[in-house]
Amino acid sequence: MEKGLQEILDSMSNAIKLLAENQAAKETSNSSALQNATSLLGTFDYRPEADQTFQRWFARHQTILEESTSSDKLRVQLLLKALGSSEYGRLRNRLSPLAPEAKSYPELVRACEESFGPTKSLFRRRYETLGGRAPPGTSAEDIMDWANIKGDEFELSNLKADTFKLFLALIYASDSSFKNFRAVILKTLEDKPEQSLSDVREVLRRFEIRTQDSALDAEVSHTNVNRITHTQSSDRSRSGPTSASCRSCGGPHKRQN
Repeated sequence: MEKGLQEILDSMSNAIKLLAENQAAKETSNSSALQNATSLLGTFDYRPEADQTFQRWFARHQTILEESTSSDKLRVQLLLKALGSSEYGRLRNRLSPLAPEAKSYPELVRACEESFGPTKSLFRRRYETLGGRAPPGTSAEDIMDWANIKGDEFELSNLKADTFKLFLALIYASDSSFKNFRAVILKTLEDKPEQSLSDVREVLRRFEIRTQDSALDAEVSHTNVNRITHTQSSDRSRSGPTSASCRSCGGPHKRQN
């Protein structure tokens, strides 16, 4: 009986020991996987002027983030560790008073997309894409690569007919004399990207009216200045020389014989 009890205790002890070893091995494996993931992720450097946005970075690294661990908490830690010091500070300021660590993984991804997204509107980015030109000497492979990536970023699937027509207007008015015309359209769509063709047409009409009114005001002011100057000159001519002026030349001296 005692022997049987001892065997049971030994069996339980071995099972506990095996479980502990498996748990330790699992933790070691997880730790190794997280270290590898951290190394592969590197550091996210936000530079929107160079198209280095979170959306681009996340598209490349999402698989690493999500396959290295199934834990939402560990994914948050990995993502935050991948942020540079200035990026983390910017995110913390945006989320204050909450700490970034308090967010769930999906919430943190959305917060990063909002904090580190493009600084230009989709319309502006599309317009700049249409104005892109390959420098002399660019290889055919590089040209096709550029067309491939910029074509995806153009988001043709949600390009509206009115937006396309506005692009045509900008391209048609590419001469330097239409600088103000292009500036008005771009500013209007930066502020309100959903403006229709008729909306922009009305903005342009009001701009032309203001420009014409300003030109008219300037012309009237110039005419009034000329009229006042002419009147003052006429008054001086009619008044003749003063008692202290030379009667011959009108200068500020007495005439000498």
